Amino acid sequence: MATITKTILDVGDKTQHVCKYDEVALEYTGWVKDEKQPDGKGAQFDTSIGRGDSVIVIGSTHALPGQSLISNARSGWDIGVLGEYTPANSSEKVGPMALNERARFEFPPLYGFGRKGLPGLVPENATLIYEMKLKKIGPQKAP
Repeated sequence: MATITKTILDVGDKTQHVCKYDEVALEYTGWVKDEKQPDGKGAQFDTSIGRGDSVIVIGSTHALPGQSLISNARSGWDIGVLGEYTPANSSEKVGPMALNERARFEFPPLYGFGRKGLPGLVPENATLIYEMKLKKIGPQKAP
């Protein structure tokens, strides 16, 4: 079974957590996983650093015609940020990200770009690594 893994790099404010349908600002960088690298990070395929934070509504992923690959990746983000997954290690505590938390996620292809990959950037069936920082939790938006 394909599982998402999360490693907390900076704890953040444990009194403020993201909820479904919150509008959030995330700083992120994404890499293709490469087992040959000591940190597992292969080629970087995307980052918000230098472009500005990614502002999205968590839990509102909907597949749009022609955008199903992007939708799968966003679905992985939603599941990871909300902590709505079963960890591979049963002793791992899973929960939603906290404000200013920085975490590393590994998403299997099912929650990334799938069998097709992202031509020119992400190979087919690639596991993805994202480092994300939750910088802002805004108001909830209706689904």
